[in-house]
Amino acid sequence: MLRTAAEVLPGQPAAVTLMSDAVRDSPLAAQFLEQHRRATEFIGESPDATAQHVESGIGMPADRARKALDSPLSNFVTDPNAIADATPVFSEFAASNGQIGSQLSNDEIFDFEAYESL
Repeated sequence: MLRTAAEVLPGQPAAVTLMSDAVRDSPLAAQFLEQHRRATEFIGESPDATAQHVESGIGMPADRARKALDSPLSNFVTDPNAIADATPVFSEFAASNGQIGSQLSNDEIFDFEAYESL
């Protein structure tokens, strides 16, 4: 039986946007997060336009991009709380295979206050 990752581990963080400490510790942090939130909302509200942006940005045909956006494998979120429960599993995996030096806690990975200040 095949299952999607979301069925096995809801909220799984397949890809994340990173913010450097220099950005997080500056007035740009709120602007960065606000633009991320706007982009996430745009994807959900305007998938056809998003597919056109994907085509012009990376060259994937818009019809293929649109199918990807409609896929149950696509899950665009801004709120780190939505993926926090599943993140330790990925941190443990990354540490066990040498991608990171040691397993990180959610407090070491996320700055929840930056998001919650929006």
